[in-house]
Amino acid sequence: MVAAPTTRADAPPFDLAGPKVDVHVQRNGVTLPIAEVPNLLPGDRLWIHPDLPESQSTHYVLIVAFLRGATNPPPADWFKRVETWNREVREEGVFVVVPAEAQQALLFLAPETTGDFTTLRKAVHDRPGAFVRAGQDLQQASWDRLRLDAYLAQVKALPQTDPKLIKERTELIARSLGIRVDQQCFDKPTEQQAPCLVQHTDGLVLDDSNAQGLVNQMANGAAGDMMNQLSYAPLAGAGAFSPYVGAILDMARILSSLHTAKFQYIPALALPQAAQKDTLNLRLNVPPSFRDPKSVIVVALPPVGPAHPPQMHAAEPVEAAAPGPAANLASSSLQNPPPAPIPVYCAPKPNLALTAEGAPLVFGTVMAHDLVLHVETKALQPNASPLHPELVPPGTPPSPQAKDGIDIPVTANPAEGGFTLDQPLPALPEAEVTAELRGKWGFDAWQGPKFRLDAPHPGGWTIPASDHNALITGRDDALHIQGASTLCVEDVYAAMPEASRDAKPVKLAWKSPKPEIIDATVPLKDAEPGTVTIAIHQYGLAKPEELQLKAYSEAAKIEHLTLSAGDKVAVLKGKRLDEVSSADLAGITFSPAALNRVQDYDHLEMSATGVTATLVPGDEYSAKVTLRDGRMLHVPATVDPPRPQVDLLSKGVQHDASDGDPGVPPPVRLGSANDLPLQRKLVFFLRSRVPNNFPRNEKIELAAADGSFETTLSLADGSLMLEDAKTAVAVIDPYARFGASAFGPVQFRAISAAGVSGDWVPLGTLVRLPGFSNDAASKDLRCPRNLNRPCQLSGNNLFLITEIAATPDMANAVEVPPEFTGNTLPVPNISHSGNAAGTLYIRLRDDPETVQTLNLPINVPIASVTATEAAAGTAAAPQAKADAGAPAATDDPVTDATPKPTTKSDSGPQTNTQPVQDPNR
Repeated sequence: MVAAPTTRADAPPFDLAGPKVDVHVQRNGVTLPIAEVPNLLPGDRLWIHPDLPESQSTHYVLIVAFLRGATNPPPADWFKRVETWNREVREEGVFVVVPAEAQQALLFLAPETTGDFTTLRKAVHDRPGAFVRAGQDLQQASWDRLRLDAYLAQVKALPQTDPKLIKERTELIARSLGIRVDQQCFDKPTEQQAPCLVQHTDGLVLDDSNAQGLVNQMANGAAGDMMNQLSYAPLAGAGAFSPYVGAILDMARILSSLHTAKFQYIPALALPQAAQKDTLNLRLNVPPSFRDPKSVIVVALPPVGPAHPPQMHAAEPVEAAAPGPAANLASSSLQNPPPAPIPVYCAPKPNLALTAEGAPLVFGTVMAHDLVLHVETKALQPNASPLHPELVPPGTPPSPQAKDGIDIPVTANPAEGGFTLDQPLPALPEAEVTAELRGKWGFDAWQGPKFRLDAPHPGGWTIPASDHNALITGRDDALHIQGASTLCVEDVYAAMPEASRDAKPVKLAWKSPKPEIIDATVPLKDAEPGTVTIAIHQYGLAKPEELQLKAYSEAAKIEHLTLSAGDKVAVLKGKRLDEVSSADLAGITFSPAALNRVQDYDHLEMSATGVTATLVPGDEYSAKVTLRDGRMLHVPATVDPPRPQVDLLSKGVQHDASDGDPGVPPPVRLGSANDLPLQRKLVFFLRSRVPNNFPRNEKIELAAADGSFETTLSLADGSLMLEDAKTAVAVIDPYARFGASAFGPVQFRAISAAGVSGDWVPLGTLVRLPGFSNDAASKDLRCPRNLNRPCQLSGNNLFLITEIAATPDMANAVEVPPEFTGNTLPVPNISHSGNAAGTLYIRLRDDPETVQTLNLPINVPIASVTATEAAAGTAAAPQAKADAGAPAATDDPVTDATPKPTTKSDSGPQTNTQPVQDPNR
């Protein structure tokens, strides 16, 4: 943007209409109107026809002059005097041939006066350099004015209701014509933007590599007044000098110094129009004078010399790359354009515009003419029909065919930023072809930029495997679609599942981050699971390409699969793992086993159906997890080193010396090898399976199955001892480690030095035993002589017994209530066996399913009962199931001295409660 000072309300420069001059140029038998001629060559035949009105009251003399540079005055015969009022000239015009060595050509229109021709010829001969420079500046100013007029005409034609369109098109026009615009106009209301851009042109600056330098010093007199007026004129930039202004100031300063007593020289811009290409419409800035010194109108013709075709380069399509900021819109140059890759366009797209820049004169003038787009293809037939026949106007001839392709006429359209096709392209069998802009630059052939044309073909779009499960109902999901190119994609639609679809498919919002990818947003907030059909509509194809994808309900979120080599169970971590059907890791199938919740995540144990020892720890793996609805998810998997594993070889119980005679078995003989007494030392042998040898730094964790107690055994603390390299023996006193309340199933596992634990191995059930004496003098079991009366069983912690019977089948067993607090129990009478030792059968509270054996010596009491013996039976005792409620006998003093047993229903607070004691003490 160029800031400008406040403008004056002066008339814009060169707003005075001057006379018209018709000019044709003939070269090598070809004749072109002057508007299409960028340069002249020696030998060109000019036809010049002054178009003055018949009512012209002052006769003008037309003088055609040729110059050969600033340092070489032209010869006298390079000047031709033409009397414009002559009838033959008025009707036929005159022909002039460009002489050899000529470099510039000028036209002078001077009022008829004595010595007019001689005076003017002498002025040019004496100061040829001044006229050479003035002619160059005048020709450049004429071309700049044509660009500026083209910009104003294009902006005025824009619709005034769409501010976005005004801004986009204005920037395209400015870029094409090499003009910088006043960006402040876009800050105004919509209805004021276009008038601002065309009426207040103080912000317009022409930008061209052929522009002349600015004038820093101004001459005095008439030229100085004209330059001051011009510098503040709105069209000239209002003090912000553009190359257009600079050229005019240079020319005015030079011409003002050439005045004589008879003549003063004033410039005229020669502006041919597209409708009248052979007519130079002259525009004057200074009103001509018809008194001495009379005004001589100076008109510049195209320069004499080789042509310099525009170096135009192709640009990205407008849809792919929007125009840059205003500062870059005018950076195009006729010389040395920056290299750029060949852009790709969609061939069958309606109103196709090929974007190009770098040559403002191509868009501001008609010097580039007969433009065609040459499509390099050999597969087209001469009568190939266009892809869009409905767009071809009736009577349009078929596309001209060339040996190596076809030519489609195009038009330079600055509002589109490039070239538009005058008729649609025919069908292109190739997926991509190369096209080149061709035409004429004056008389010379011109080859412009190249473009690549893309033609869509069915079957080119796919959904990558990573997006097969991308559609989840209840939200808007992003879907990635891959194909050859998105250039020809017109729209993308989605037909929702039947249960939730509307009457019409939904148009999707989409973008293309890469030429081969469509990123579409599929609205599934109100959709039901089911099949979604994606329809891709492409230019040039009658039917859309359809892709079907299943929309799922919210999927399980799986984060990781973890497995130790050799394990049969892997752990899957994530959320909603109840949807998992199976998993596959390196060809090994896993099926769901147990689902656990750990904090905010599900942990799903997966059982392997194959051998996992072949997996290599540390390698990168990916598991394929299949959900119940058929979806397949890929999740990372970690294979850890094998976990330590040990096997149980044997187990047993050790008796301390405090237990009595080691040759005498303990009173309670356990009925199951799985039962382990709490009050005895446990001994069990372990063999290391993984690794092969038992590591010296490995530990054994022993714990209750319910996790209520645990301890660690190691070689360091002596609880473990190696028998050999593979086997270790563990010795533990459960009562000392866990206390009197430890009972129930126990298990053990190996723990490596790194803290990795192996699988749990069941060891047995820890049971607590009631305390009895283990000698012949014991009175723990006393039986009366009356076999109908129960025996009395005494001991510690009898509440650990649930039932006592005389037979292994536990018939007529005596039940011991859980809250029993005494130390004496009535039990079935077993003295009839005649043995000194009696055998009872019990069930322990810590293992109620197993029948244990109790062997105690029977003590037969005397006939009388002492007071001490009677007082010993004060605790409440249960009765046998068969004798419940039977009348008491009176023939046995022991039985008679025993108080009536107390049952659950009549038991109250007990005052003789015995604490739990260790029977070994």
